[in-house]
Amino acid sequence: MSKVRQIDYATPRVLHAYSGKRVVRLNGEESRYKFTGEMIDGVEGEFAKIGEVRKDWQKSAFPLPWTDSPDVVRPE
Repeated sequence: MSKVRQIDYATPRVLHAYSGKRVVRLNGEESRYKFTGEMIDGVEGEFAKIGEVRKDWQKSAFPLPWTDSPDVVRPE
């Protein structure tokens, strides 16, 4: 029996933003529209700095992390 493919914000992964400006490591916490993660690379600004953990990353700005996604998820 095959596993059902589901969206998975609990597994530690690295997400690259659609804009190409931010790279975030998931911390396993999420709400309806946002997730918690640490910015590990990208363009620093008023919103986020490298090494900063934020609880308000917008899910819509990043590709979906599926249960079968690789450790690094990039926009297609």
